[in-house]
Amino acid sequence: QYQSKTAESYVYETDTGIFNKLNDSSDTGYQPAAPPASHPVFIDSYLFLNSVNTGEIYISASQDGSTWDGSYATAESAPDNIVAMAALRGELWLFGELSTEVWANAAAEGFPFSPIPGTTTGYGCSAPRSVAKTPEQLFWLAKTREGQHRVVMTNGYTAVPISTPWLEFHLAGYENFSEAVAWTYFQEGHMFYVLTFPTDNATWVYDISVGLWHERQSAGGRWRAGCFAFVFNKLLVGDLQTG
Repeated sequence: QYQSKTAESYVYETDTGIFNKLNDSSDTGYQPAAPPASHPVFIDSYLFLNSVNTGEIYISASQDGSTWDGSYATAESAPDNIVAMAALRGELWLFGELSTEVWANAAAEGFPFSPIPGTTTGYGCSAPRSVAKTPEQLFWLAKTREGQHRVVMTNGYTAVPISTPWLEFHLAGYENFSEAVAWTYFQEGHMFYVLTFPTDNATWVYDISVGLWHERQSAGGRWRAGCFAFVFNKLLVGDLQTG
């Protein structure tokens, strides 16, 4: 498992129960081989890290998240920073500020993954933590080059808008898009994408199974459910107010 902090990166060794530091940014002039990252992703035996505020992707040794030689690649289709990453069907999705592209394992030397031609979309990511997935699809709060904010989902390698004009009317009045948080869950035959805007005190939920949006509230504000888990044969959510 991987945990990232502001200026330090750690890997948790499950065999020993110890957090090991991957880099030490306090060393003058030292360029860490494993950078501080926001969205670690594990695919095909490799751990990938996005270097914060850059377009760089770093890769670990195969089957060893504690070994990094500094190998990295740069998102090539658009010159924007990578703000989030996700894995879907064994492929690596890179979410930039104004674009999204998909990489796959090409078994190349040095950096085995490379971009899949024709997979770049014109939808970037407005909120890094809005990226959430089901077994077959990804969802996120997107931003176009024209500055419009929309919610999109994947259809193959295409990003398809799912936010309605009614929802986008509400989004246009919000103050802080970047802090939006999302997650998905399944209940009684329906899969849901939950999108919360903390500053604007609002939660919108997309019923993926029927393609409809609705708003959820707790005591007149945003829905207090902040995360989800299915355990002990029960649907459990974390309370944003009480923890």
